Amino acid sequence: MLILINKMFKNGYIYWIMTVLMLVLILAGTLSPPNSIKSPGISSDKFLHFVGFSALVFPLIFYNLKNSYWIVPLALALGALIEVFQPIFGRHREVSDFYADALGVLFSLLAIATAKMLVKSKKL
Repeated sequence: MLILINKMFKNGYIYWIMTVLMLVLILAGTLSPPNSIKSPGISSDKFLHFVGFSALVFPLIFYNLKNSYWIVPLALALGALIEVFQPIFGRHREVSDFYADALGVLFSLLAIATAKMLVKSKKL
C-alpha cells in the first residue's frame, strides 16, 4: 500500500486527482442553481471563489512550477467561462467573482514560487 501511495506522489497522479476533484467541486458550486448547495457558514462567496481557485491550481504548481505556464491561463479562462455561463443556471454574473478567482490563482502561484525559491536557496 505504501509503495502504491509513494508511486502516486512520485508520478504526479495524486496531484492530478486533487486538481480534478477541486474542479468538480468548483463546477458544482458555481453552476448549480442558487440555494441548491448549502454554504458552509461563510457569508462571502468571494472568499469561496478565492479559496476554490487557489486550491485548484495549487497541487499541479506544487508538483512542478513549470505547470504554471499552462494551468494559470486555463484556470483564469475557467473562471471567466463560469461567469459567462452562470446566468443560464439562474445565477448572477459578477466580475468581482472573476477577480477573486484570479487573486486565488495568483496567491497560490506566488506562495509556491516563493517557498520553492527559499528552499532552493536553503533559507527556509
